Amino acid sequence: MVNVKFNAMKKNVMLVIALLITSIAFAQTNHKGQRVGQAERMKEVLSLSDEQYATVKSVDKKYAEKFKELRQEKATARENYRKLHEERQAELNKVLTEAQQQSWKEYRAQQRAEHKKAFEDRRQKRASEFKSTLNLSDEQINKLKDTNKKFGEQRRELMKDSSLSKEEKKAKFKSLFGEHEAAIKEILTPEQYEKWKSERKSHHGKKHQLKRGHKGGKK
Repeated sequence: MVNVKFNAMKKNVMLVIALLITSIAFAQTNHKGQRVGQAERMKEVLSLSDEQYATVKSVDKKYAEKFKELRQEKATARENYRKLHEERQAELNKVLTEAQQQSWKEYRAQQRAEHKKAFEDRRQKRASEFKSTLNLSDEQINKLKDTNKKFGEQRRELMKDSSLSKEEKKAKFKSLFGEHEAAIKEILTPEQYEKWKSERKSHHGKKHQLKRGHKGGKK
């Protein structure tokens, strides 16, 4: 049971990292729903010349390998990803005109805003469904929000703590996840708690299927 809980926690942590990597890579979909890379998106948005496009693809390929190496080393410090991203963007800026750099900056800001809104809409929808399924009271909802907020802050701080060894961080994550679940159990009735565990398991299963679907769609 402990391993199951820890594996679920580990998936949540890795999801945060995966989202960070995805935001860096900026892989998106076109109007046909097909996944496209940053080079293709930049060519479309900025009207890159063939020479610019070829250089951008080369830079993307080089940094894709660097990000891959970083993941293989299991480095979780955001600073490492941020630094590599900044280096990559600096190389891309050498290829783009000032006008193109500004256009790309504005485009990325717009995309981030849209992604944030979409995420918030999904979160609100899930919260509404969650409240209805478990028949939660307003008091329980507020307590759960406070508990989840505290857990999120503690998790982020722990992820940024570079003073801990891999094993120490793993142990602290395990402890933190256990404390979070215990706090939730205190808020819910026994029946609600069992439904919550069932809903969480179903949610993780759907995310896993979606992830496998994305991988299967890549060429």
